[in-house]
Amino acid sequence: MSDREEEELPSRRSTARFLTDLDLEIADASGKVLDASAQAHDVTHKGFRAETKVEIKDGTVFRFTLKVEDAEPITGQAQVAWIGQSPWGGTTFGAKIVKISWRDSRRLAANLRSAGYDFVALAGKAMRMVWWIVVVAGLNAVIFHRPDAQKIFMELVPVMIALFFLGWGLLLLFRGNGK
Repeated sequence: MSDREEEELPSRRSTARFLTDLDLEIADASGKVLDASAQAHDVTHKGFRAETKVEIKDGTVFRFTLKVEDAEPITGQAQVAWIGQSPWGGTTFGAKIVKISWRDSRRLAANLRSAGYDFVALAGKAMRMVWWIVVVAGLNAVIFHRPDAQKIFMELVPVMIALFFLGWGLLLLFRGNGK
């Protein structure tokens, strides 16, 4: 992979990764095992990065078995999303999970959760809270401490109420009378 490709990888990730090495078995669509000793890394409920000794082509759909420690293996189908060369020989590729049972999907999600807090999500919520505090404080300052703005706001209250009921009526109309 070039430096440019490595820089673009984080922007494509939409979910947190389970940073570990899991034993991975790769089989073709008919079930014939291609590599019984591959490794899966950066696992999410949407896909994973894998290292294998066999050649695999971009776009290939394959069956996989993730061997989770002290648990029944997780199986499904995935599609090769990108291919690269491993620095230790072999092939590195990204796999997008395209088919997995509901049970295995839940078990995979349970294995991805770790004890503790999701500080990224917590920071995002804190930022939204700060944004709303700033908006409410700004509205408070404009409406209650500026007589000219307070007069304009009071004149607009009936218009805002009418727009609310107009929007509500249109929603009911387009939804088929709320059914």
